[in-house]
Amino acid sequence: MRAERRYNATQLLDRLLQGYDRRLHPGFGGEPTKVDVNLNIRSMGPISEMDMTYQMDCYFRQSWEDRRLAFGSSTTTLPVNVNILHRIWKPDTHFFNGQKSRIHIVTSPNKLLRISNNGRILYSMRWAAIMIRLVVLK
Repeated sequence: MRAERRYNATQLLDRLLQGYDRRLHPGFGGEPTKVDVNLNIRSMGPISEMDMTYQMDCYFRQSWEDRRLAFGSSTTTLPVNVNILHRIWKPDTHFFNGQKSRIHIVTSPNKLLRISNNGRILYSMRWAAIMIRLVVLK
């Protein structure tokens, strides 16, 4: 049963990605794609007064709707291997005050990708960064 379900998920994913163009955002030709962002900070520090930076370790989650990946099924969520990330559109998110960052890769990259049957994508990663403190001088 489990092998059959895995095969069906693979078939479904292959069908969804057939003819899919990752260069085009989901609402291409219409409304901009709304991306929901969540940053769950696990730890923060040290803070450097000298070079005006701080470090943080966090979970960075992004979610958006891509109707091209919607599937009519009783299965509500399709957990997907993150290796297909290079085959789908992803937001090009920037942190204005980011100086250096890395994705945790202990044993394997700390990433998660899920596709809901309505085309909602959840992309999550554990991320560490050095950020520049923005200071207002008076």
